[in-house]
Amino acid sequence: MQSELTLGVTLAVLGAGLLHAIWNALLKTARGGEPMLDTASVVAGSAVWSLIALPFAGMPDPAAWKFMAASTLIRSVLTPCTPSCVGRRRCTG
Repeated sequence: MQSELTLGVTLAVLGAGLLHAIWNALLKTARGGEPMLDTASVVAGSAVWSLIALPFAGMPDPAAWKFMAASTLIRSVLTPCTPSCVGRRRCTG
């Protein structure tokens, strides 16, 4: 079985890596002094950009909703841990 990596998939993966790097850079350079508030600000900004992009991207396929719910659950547990990690400057990404 031969599979081909399409340009769209390649750009999506590279874009995700770029967004992850920007996320970490924003948190590590935040001058607010409150890691939890800094994290909440980045999350709120991400939500705004997601809502702006939604009309152009369209709604996800219904089969994807269970994966999105699982991802949301996992991130809701991990995101509160991010400020303590960033505060120690020991995050690896």
